[in-house]
Amino acid sequence: FGFKFKLSTQWTVGLEYGIRWTFTDYLDDVSTTYVEPTRIEGQYGPMAAAMADRSPVLHLENDPRGDDNRNDSYGILGLTITYKIFSNADQCAQF
Repeated sequence: FGFKFKLSTQWTVGLEYGIRWTFTDYLDDVSTTYVEPTRIEGQYGPMAAAMADRSPVLHLENDPRGDDNRNDSYGILGLTITYKIFSNADQCAQF
């Protein structure tokens, strides 16, 4: 949803918020099933494999990193400021 306000004949300001559902549990990399670390290391290198599963560093080896019953979602908040360079009257006067 959003709102758009006309401040003058040339200026408008808009505010918009939206939520998106991903239908997966992998956006934040918090789930209960993961890609094998050797596969990640083979494709992207040892740093990617180390960063893919931070459980040993956080001492969560036997604790799942997330809840597999909930999919991820995210929100978007946007602010729009618009300045109209030409109006319809200005364009008609030129022709």
